[in-house]
Amino acid sequence: MAAASLIVAFSSMTLTWLLWRKTNRPILTAWIASAAGGGEGIALNIVVENSGNRPAKDIILIAMEKQVLAALDHPHDGNVPRDALHCFFSGKQISVLANGKRVTNAFGHLGGQAGAWKSGAPILLLIKYRGLGNERYRAKMNLILVDDNGFAQSSWEPSTGL
Repeated sequence: MAAASLIVAFSSMTLTWLLWRKTNRPILTAWIASAAGGGEGIALNIVVENSGNRPAKDIILIAMEKQVLAALDHPHDGNVPRDALHCFFSGKQISVLANGKRVTNAFGHLGGQAGAWKSGAPILLLIKYRGLGNERYRAKMNLILVDDNGFAQSSWEPSTGL
């Protein structure tokens, strides 16, 4: 009977530790947010956020060049736009992102001119990062290149008040 109790206690402790590790970790997400709108189009930012319980470090965003080029509205010279080049292909990384924090970077614009993103185009993104104890994590998601003021691309203008 004592041996069975010891096995149950050890199993319970192991399961609790494994569940604690799954929930107490950094959880990173990335999305496209509109920065400003105007006659030329809608300026975009890429946002990376840590919604987990622990800080993340050594964060790298990776995309395939073919998908990035396919997301352009009018590819004018076959080159990756400068902002995407800096975010995905330059080897730059985010050194530390505390839990509950986010960082942004300019990410081009939507519009009809050369070098603009196609509205609604997806780019498959891989985020590689580490926890403070050097645990390795990966997250895959689609960046959808849209104005984020309405999830179905429509929204009301803010009320001016009467």
